[in-house]
This record gives sequence, structure tokens and C-alpha cells, in this order.
Amino acid sequence: MLEFIRKRATGWVAWGIVILISIPFALWGINQYFTPVSDLSVAKVNGTEIELREFQQAVQEQRSRLRQMLGPELAASLDEGLVRQQTLEQMIGEQLLLQAAAASGMRIGDAQLAAEIQSQEIFRGDGKFSPDRYQNFLRQRGYSPGGFEQIMRQGLLTGQITNGLVSSAFVTDAELARMRALQGQKRSFSTLEVPVSRFTEVTVSEEAIASHYEENKARYESPEQVAITYLEISRPGIAAEIPVDEAELLKLYQARQANYGTPEQRKVSHILVGLPSDADESSVEEARSKLLDIRRQIESGASFEAMAKAHSDDPGTAQNGGDLGFISRDIMDPAFEAAAFSLDAGELSAPVRSAFGFHLVRVSEIREGRTRSFEQVKTQLKSEFQNEQADLVFSEQVERLANLAFEHPESLDIAAETLGLEIKTSSPFGREGLPAGIASNPEVVSAAFSDDVVLGGNNSEALELGDGVVVVLRVESHEPAAQLPLDAVRDQIVEELKLRIAREKAMQTGQTLLEKLRNGEPPEQVAASENAQWSESTSFSRQSGEGDPGLRALVFRMPKPEQEARTYAGRSLPDGGFEIVALESVTPGTADGEGDAPEDLRRSMTTDHGSAAVEEYSRALRDEAEVAINLENLQGSL
Repeated sequence: MLEFIRKRATGWVAWGIVILISIPFALWGINQYFTPVSDLSVAKVNGTEIELREFQQAVQEQRSRLRQMLGPELAASLDEGLVRQQTLEQMIGEQLLLQAAAASGMRIGDAQLAAEIQSQEIFRGDGKFSPDRYQNFLRQRGYSPGGFEQIMRQGLLTGQITNGLVSSAFVTDAELARMRALQGQKRSFSTLEVPVSRFTEVTVSEEAIASHYEENKARYESPEQVAITYLEISRPGIAAEIPVDEAELLKLYQARQANYGTPEQRKVSHILVGLPSDADESSVEEARSKLLDIRRQIESGASFEAMAKAHSDDPGTAQNGGDLGFISRDIMDPAFEAAAFSLDAGELSAPVRSAFGFHLVRVSEIREGRTRSFEQVKTQLKSEFQNEQADLVFSEQVERLANLAFEHPESLDIAAETLGLEIKTSSPFGREGLPAGIASNPEVVSAAFSDDVVLGGNNSEALELGDGVVVVLRVESHEPAAQLPLDAVRDQIVEELKLRIAREKAMQTGQTLLEKLRNGEPPEQVAASENAQWSESTSFSRQSGEGDPGLRALVFRMPKPEQEARTYAGRSLPDGGFEIVALESVTPGTADGEGDAPEDLRRSMTTDHGSAAVEEYSRALRDEAEVAINLENLQGSL
């Protein structure tokens, strides 16, 4: 269909398409096609809606986190439906915690929020909060300042509940002693192996070979492969070629001098007497008088920190003696900030009115601002200048590349000649891609094997590969998957069938020996019946980490032997053999024996208990909540 439109959308055919497209606009109005869908919701939690727009943004952020954690290829292989389901469940859980926090009267003050944002490492440079980094972060992720601050406020609010649950967890001395003893437990065992190699000398019939081939034809195909040609535009490459004039850099430095300095910072503490914004005059005077009385007590020798703990209505700072840390300009409430930057070190302000009430502000330390010289920042300026100029060129070239590739879908030649780009060629690759190079990118592989590109013979869309790189590709050669004849895979099938038979015989033999041992036959006699030999006795402890993990797991799952007897278990080995394990003894650990240091273990167990309490609390909230999921909107957002 796309190919038909691409080649024939001219003349009367084009007019027919335009008329057909116009009908919905005439019937429902063009506004229906451009009205945002932010008022749609994917779920309702106790009457509060989770909007489709919020859900889509959360899914995008989850995908981004998964790509960082797992790598692009593994992240792309994850079940998209499962990612979306887990994201929605997480959003529902967060909404329930927010509602619980609100019902408990919890809140996050502006001062606490500002302090938290300033403390984030991603927003800091040269050891201090950087407004430029903060604004860049918001722009890159599409947040408004208010929207991001609301997200941070909600995170801090839910954190108050979860941190409270975690901090309330504890571990008794008896629990700690039991865990220490369990960690120090040792188990002694020996093994008897039935190797798969004993059974590989078997004859495979022609009938079995032919039957296996017919039943598994799809496994014996030459893989589908393509080789691609592509054009690449690189923002870093463009930036590196942009000439730089030092006079231009000096002019840029003078215009941006404020960006290359350390702004004045002040270490501030405050005491807040809360007051609603619509308070009447008598309430205002009462709050002002209370704060003036606190000020007089401090001037008479009372500790500012003690007065903050006793009287401040800001729960985020009261217990820290009102400490807000170091602040810069353009962060706090304007009236609060004006007072803080007018004081000398050690000086107390008069009552300062903000939207939250009256503040008593104290400055305990002043850090003077400093500005770096042109020579100190010239290299940084050059990079910034080149990147800014490159952004303009890059955007223009990407748009022209996308248009030229679409307008001339049968070739990359015109786009390459117009933009002065080199046509590059890849090695052949299959749907799994290649370990390195252009075909290691999952988006490239997906585009190369798309119907429009591989079957239609068209150029791909412009693909953003990250790090400022965009490519357009087309298939240079295509080798479809082809059925391999039986003669070409006969030897492979013979080896597969021999290994299958050998595995089955090793399993059967091992199970027979295991049954004899469990029925009480002497271990040495059982081993001799198969010309095998038991290994020397070995010990594992839970904490040592030695040996094969699968063997360790089996040893510590086995029931304890009684008195002088042994217990037996068996497992298949990765190479197809069978291993019998004889558990000979279990030595209990002691409370002061091997394992983590007691305080480290206590902290770890306390964290586990706290996490379990949070999960239990969240589960209880969900069980009592009214949650409705709008499947239509959820599926429609795919």
C-alpha cells in the first residue's frame, strides 16, 4: 500500500486520496485530530485518575532505564506488554502511597524541596548547585520546572512513608544468632558421575535421521541475511570541523561570564511560624508576635537550633536546627532570599513573610562568588560554540537527508551527492545483527529487515542511533532463508541424535544407581557396578561461594542425614552426564562463627525486614483500594 501511494500519488489518484482524507475532517472537524489526549486516563485509583500522558512518559522513562541497565539489544528483546503492565502497577502503587501520605497529614515544604533539588549530584558542578545544569536537565527531558518539582515533591512524600516503615524494622538478638549459625553451617559430600561420553558410541539408523530432518526442517535453514548501504550524519563530526575564531570566543565569554563563575552562597537556617496565605489580620499579628518573641529569646542567649527544634513548623528542617545548607540566588522564595542575602554572617533577620508564614532567617557562613578567566574556560567555550553551531547544521542536514531519502526512495546517490556524504556499506548480517559496527544497533537491524525496506526496495526512514548520529539505509543485497538439503546437514543430525541417545542412557543409568543407593546398597558396590568411583569428600559452607553454583544449591537443599547414614540426590549435568551427590554430614554453625560481621548482618536483615514491611503495607493499600483500569485507553496507547 505504501509503495502504491509512493509511486502513483500524482494526478487524479492524488486528488482522490485528498478527497478521501478530507471526509473525516468535514464530518468531525479538524480539531478532533489535533486535540491533545492528555484528558484520557488509563486507570482510576480511589477516584484519582492516572492520565494517559503521564503513563506514556513513565513507560518511556522505564524503557530508558532498562536500556541503561541491560544494554540496547537485551532491552529491545523484553516483552513490551510486561514493561507497560509493570509500569502501570508501579504508578498505581505510588498513587496509593501519595493518598496515604495525604491522609496522614504529611507534606513537603518549599524549603525542604529546594534543599533536596540542590543536593542532587546531577545538578551540581564544581561542588555547588548549578542552575544551568538544572535547566538543561529539564529541557532534555521535556519537564517544566513546576512539573518536575511536583514529581520530586511526590517522591519525597512517598519516601516519608517508606522510610518510616524501613526505619521501624528491627532484628532481635535471637534472630541474628540463628542467621549467624545458619551462615556458618558446613556440609560434607561426595559425588559419583555417570559421564555422557560412555554412551556416545551408538549407531543411528537412516530412518531416524530422515525422520528427525522432516520433523525439524525449520532448524536446518541457511539464515536470512542482508547487506546494507547507508548514509550517516554525526553531530560530533560536524562540530569537530567548525572553525573557531578567538575573537568570537572572547565575545561569547563576555556574554556568558555569569556562567563561568561561582555565585555567592550563604549557609542559612530558619525558623518558620506557619500561616495560611488567606489568614486574617489578627492571625498574622499573632504569628509575627510569636516569631518576635522567639527572636528576643535567641538574642538573650537561647540556642537558635534548640528554638528551631521546639518551635519551627517546617518538619523537613526543624530536627536539624532549621539548617537549609548553602543556598544561591534565584532558588528560594523572593522575600526569604532578599532577607538571607542582606544579612551579615551571624546576623538574625526581622520576621520575613512568605506564602508559608513568617520566617526568622539566620546566616552562619558566606562564600564569596568567583569568576574563572577567559583562558581557564577557553577550551570549554570552544566546545560549546562548536556544538551550538553544529546543532543548527545537524538539524538542517537531518531534515534534508530525510526528505531526499523519501523523495528518491530507490537510491541513496542523490542524497549523498547533494549533502556531500559518503555511502558506506556493511558486512552481511542476519536478524540477530553483528557484535560490532552499524549492524550491532537493534534499530538498524529492525529497519533493514522491515517489509518496506527489504521487500519494497525503499530507503529507510531517518534513524536516530543516539550520541548525535542519524542514518538512512537501504538493502544492498538480500539472501532469503533457504532450506538446506538433508545431505548438507546429515553429519550434524547424526551428532545431535547420538548426543540425545547418550543423554537418555546416562540419565537412565544415573537414576537406576540413585534408586539402589536409596534402597540401602553399599555406595562402593554401586559405583563398582558401573566401573565408576566416588570423589573425595568435600565441604561447602553457605558463605564461602566455592564450587559449581548448581552443585552448591543442590547440596544445601538436601535433607540432613540421620546418624551415620547418607542422603542422596541426583542432577543432570550441562554436558549431558548425570551426577549423584551423597550428603555425608551437616555441621551447624555458631553465632560467632563464619559469616558476615554481626553489625553488617544486622543491617542487612533489618533492611530486608523493612522492605518486607513496605511490600506488605503496599499490598494492604491495594487490597482496600478501588482501582479501575481503562483497557481501551491502555491498549490504544500502544
